[in-house]
Amino acid sequence: MKRICSLILFLLLFCFASGWADENIPESRLSLTASYFGEMVLHPGFKAGIEYRIMEGKKASLSVPLAAGWYRHIRNHQMLSVESGLVGRLSSKGPFFSDLLLGAGYGLKKPDGSIYFEDEEGSILTESASWTSRFLVTAALGAGFDFGKNARVKLSPFLRLGFFGEYPYNTYMLLHPFLESGIRVRLPKAHKR
Repeated sequence: MKRICSLILFLLLFCFASGWADENIPESRLSLTASYFGEMVLHPGFKAGIEYRIMEGKKASLSVPLAAGWYRHIRNHQMLSVESGLVGRLSSKGPFFSDLLLGAGYGLKKPDGSIYFEDEEGSILTESASWTSRFLVTAALGAGFDFGKNARVKLSPFLRLGFFGEYPYNTYMLLHPFLESGIRVRLPKAHKR
């Protein structure tokens, strides 16, 4: 089911991007993003969001992303998150780019399954796990290929490796490595009438 949803999302973004594939249509500063998000690399999840470019030069740009995501560490926990931050992107002469993501956000985490505890009489009881709040800090390095630079399609696939810190975790910050692989779609500028 997750693969089918991911494929549908990818196809929608591709068709949406192909709809304004004319090179003469100016781009806005806004982009849509959709990605596979793998906590500890292999635990499945997804992210969707927007990026707004606040500065852009010939070889560098600075964007503010806002993304919502979810992942599930099977038989351990699942987490919903909303994050924002800064993305610095360096472009090469060709279609390749690299980026650095620094961000912070809010997460809701829930243990995957029931919680067992002992009452005053020594009996073992179970109860449903509840969602708990987490502060998140993110840092990632990425690279990608910008199809929209020298072609008509405004898609940019990317790959990021990084860490996000979850606080509190037993009064400490727990670091989670992650892999993110996705697509950025640059939107056209709205026409004035």
